[in-house]
Amino acid sequence: MLVDRSIIDNLPNPFWIQLLYIVSLTVQTCDCMAFMTLKFFPMFSRRSGNLTPFSIFAVRAYACCLFPFKLLCFFLRKYNIGHTEVGQSVGTCFLLMHSVTAAYYIYAAMTVGKGGFRVEPFTGVMVFHLGMVAWTLTAFYVEGRVSY
Repeated sequence: MLVDRSIIDNLPNPFWIQLLYIVSLTVQTCDCMAFMTLKFFPMFSRRSGNLTPFSIFAVRAYACCLFPFKLLCFFLRKYNIGHTEVGQSVGTCFLLMHSVTAAYYIYAAMTVGKGGFRVEPFTGVMVFHLGMVAWTLTAFYVEGRVSY
């Protein structure tokens, strides 16, 4: 049975999937504000010697890139992750961002003695990013199997 494409394109994500994007925007907006102001992170204090003009620029540039991406994911949260191209694209980018971030943080933590940097609280950061990965994979799996 063929389904009218306009019905599928207008099919919103269930709330539990929209909540994924809402939670991520909320948490990472707080991160971006902290990165822009360089407050609330003990590793970014002038006393620790970790702040150079370049590191300040790099952290703030990261925040400037991260916030618009998270805001775009939030604005496009209603497009169905399993049945629309927009939803699949947003979900894939979201999944990739959190997967690569978790992988990089693991790599950086393993190379602390060789110039790497360990993000603290490491466990909390990893639980958040890997939780977002698991939530997104679940959304792809559940919504991809639902037939309309």
